[in-house]
Amino acid sequence: MEPHIVVNVLLDYLGHFVDWKNARTLCRQTRDIVKKKLPTFISGARTFIKQNQCMGCWRTIENARWITYKSLPLAMTRYSVVCNHWKCTVGGIMGMIEDVGRQNIRVLKTPFQESSNISIPRSDGSTTEAMCVQHGLINIRGQYCIMTHWSDNFDRCSKNVPWSHYFDFPPEFIFDDWDI
Repeated sequence: MEPHIVVNVLLDYLGHFVDWKNARTLCRQTRDIVKKKLPTFISGARTFIKQNQCMGCWRTIENARWITYKSLPLAMTRYSVVCNHWKCTVGGIMGMIEDVGRQNIRVLKTPFQESSNISIPRSDGSTTEAMCVQHGLINIRGQYCIMTHWSDNFDRCSKNVPWSHYFDFPPEFIFDDWDI
């Protein structure tokens, strides 16, 4: 049987995210077929989210999946609500990567540390305890930086600390070559 027929039947009639992953990793030929069927990207929302409605197909669902933009600072967090169908789930994930990419933020393969607490250098030579975004880095003038923020009395402060201040190796990003 032709691979494109098998992939089309698998995705069109079963259509869960697991089926998409299996078809994508089966062999190079099925991966190429799956790449041609990529859905429309779903942009996340910050507020006014219908918790039981998929943002991809607009169907009412019982068990919604929430895709959280963890590579953004807490004040800018966005969400996508999707169903279990592969087009909606992949659209939500790809939309998240596209949204943060427009803000020069790249999503890391793994968080660079487990805790969000970090010591940041100050201009006077001291350090300050702050919170950081450990799932993504911002690109500022060709240099990747860790996004940090802290409160000082009643002031909210933020600073982008270069990746090279903490690590001697380059960061690893998901979909580095964008060959999805």
